[in-house]
Amino acid sequence: MAALLWLKNKTQRLLQIDIGYFLKGGFWITFDNFINTVIAFLLGIVLTKLFAPSDYGTYRYIFSILGMLQIFVFGGMNSAVTQAVARGEEGAFKKVVNFRLRYSFIFISAAFIVAFYYFYNKNFQISYSLIALGLCYPISSALSTYQAFLQGKKEFRYSALISTISQTISTLLIIFFLFITKKVFFVVLTYSLVNLIINAYFFWKITNKLKPTSANGEGAVNYGKKLTFLQLFGVVAQQLDKIILFNFWGPAVLANYTIAQFFPDYIYSFLKSLSDLLIPKASSMKFIKISAFFYKRILQSLLIGTFISVSYIVIAPTLFHFLFQKYIDMSFYSQLLSFNILLALVNGFINSIFVSQKLIKSIYASQIISGFIRIILFTIMGISGGLLGILIADISSRTIGTFLNITLWELEKKYQNSLSTKI
Repeated sequence: MAALLWLKNKTQRLLQIDIGYFLKGGFWITFDNFINTVIAFLLGIVLTKLFAPSDYGTYRYIFSILGMLQIFVFGGMNSAVTQAVARGEEGAFKKVVNFRLRYSFIFISAAFIVAFYYFYNKNFQISYSLIALGLCYPISSALSTYQAFLQGKKEFRYSALISTISQTISTLLIIFFLFITKKVFFVVLTYSLVNLIINAYFFWKITNKLKPTSANGEGAVNYGKKLTFLQLFGVVAQQLDKIILFNFWGPAVLANYTIAQFFPDYIYSFLKSLSDLLIPKASSMKFIKISAFFYKRILQSLLIGTFISVSYIVIAPTLFHFLFQKYIDMSFYSQLLSFNILLALVNGFINSIFVSQKLIKSIYASQIISGFIRIILFTIMGISGGLLGILIADISSRTIGTFLNITLWELEKKYQNSLSTKI
């Protein structure tokens, strides 16, 4: 026991992290992300096996449109809830949920407008799918705010178990109907209805078990609006590559691109999401304390990212040979995208610091500038260069975004130092 305590204290001093907090929360967040990644991975395999490339490309395109409309469900409020609850302001939870439900008509209207466009152009598959998403998704998204509440309460175990159960049930039902129909619309409809029912049930379960108070937390809605607005450029930039490939190069090319992204994107998202663990902890830390270990954490993140990136380059051809024989030519393109893995932990760490410390100007600058750069690169290189052009644009924009975030951190540090000097 003494040896374990010594090892814990030694590691804590070396890495400058709260080992107890990391093991408690980090294990469950890692568990949640691992299980959800495996589930999503299996679903992706089934979809590529049962859908023709054109149908799979159409399926991904529908969810890209959903991603573009994401701004209308005020997703930025999740981070605001996590921070507010971490400070003891539990009232933020119900206030944000009520706000998101009250303004769900904005998303519904936008989804119906786009659905009408595709209906008019006789693309009924996309049109009906968007109607299903329009009716279910905004309510489901609002009710799912309970996950942000649980993160703020540091109920990582509870949050991970609920997420795992939800994803498992949803995926199994989607696969079941996929085997029966092999129709894109029915798969989207199943996703919409199942997630609405699951989120409604767990919202009811959480509010009855933990009984969050309604007092305080008034600032969370306004802060959440700001965070949502900041996501505007990022949301467009995140989906524009799929929109361009589908409309200029066809659904089959979009399917190829999705497969090339398959492993790098899951690894990137998994690593980046680990940084969410930092938000509740960093919300109660002073800026000067974070500044002391900032670059040490950047270096650690780069080393870990490099190891994972190189490892993926080595095993990618084997993975594609066994799992994606229909898309075997995409192995090389997937290896190119492994460069993004190297930057995942770095970007996740910096973004978590910006959000937890409420560095609004830096968040604004990061989201708007990096989003604008991605939009420009995707538009120019995607339309002219197709799949390869989009890949180069993606890698370039993420690299530029990383250097931009580090530059913004330095500017913020100078500003904070000037304030302390005046005091």
